[in-house]
Amino acid sequence: MSPCARFQPYRQLLNVPPESLALDRMTPDGRVGTLLLHGAAAWRSGFTPLRVSLAKRGFSSAAFDFSGHGESSNNSPGSLARRLVEAEAVLRWLPDPVHTVVGNSMSGEIAIRLAATLRDAKVHLVLLAAAIYHRNAFEVPFGQAFSDVIRQPESWRQSDALTAIESFTGSLTIVRATNDHVIPHSVADLIEHHARSACRKRIVDLTGQDHHVIAQSQRDAALCDRLADCIIMGRMPIC
Repeated sequence: MSPCARFQPYRQLLNVPPESLALDRMTPDGRVGTLLLHGAAAWRSGFTPLRVSLAKRGFSSAAFDFSGHGESSNNSPGSLARRLVEAEAVLRWLPDPVHTVVGNSMSGEIAIRLAATLRDAKVHLVLLAAAIYHRNAFEVPFGQAFSDVIRQPESWRQSDALTAIESFTGSLTIVRATNDHVIPHSVADLIEHHARSACRKRIVDLTGQDHHVIAQSQRDAALCDRLADCIIMGRMPIC
């Protein structure tokens, strides 16, 4: 039996008007501890090998498709603001407290904003090749207008996520790909600098990896296990 077959997720639909979000829980211990947020043009299924690696260690997880992606509906324009609403709805719906929030690529911004609202020193925020965006991009529907805002040089330095993370009191792990040609190298440094209240913070550099670390982890078991270690070990010791 394959590892994936041993840890079949429980699939469900969550109504977040006007959308229906496809989500699943992989709960070897019967509880959900980690919420994973996928990036742009991605599905929750991209996290499956990583989540199996977590499950083999006894760590549960939940993931969902943002509207317009994967198996979720596509009834309204997508935006960063809409993504945050959907992530908050999933977080409220989950039956057990979430102790780890993982944001990949575009969802770095969402994960930061979500984790900052929890105001819990036991929360672990994990950013994987994560992006942040100019504050003016937050409400703008995805498309040309959104692209026009974020393509301004170093526009990410004016992100409200930087303000949000200043109040974050949990543990922070930033996983940076050294060959990332999508997210500037200094984004991680800026986030780490603004996380002044974090009880523990670190940057983990993945030497030789490009921006697509999640896609690569589907084919590279060693990378997958290393990402799982970053998620698990960043919580120890609890602040």
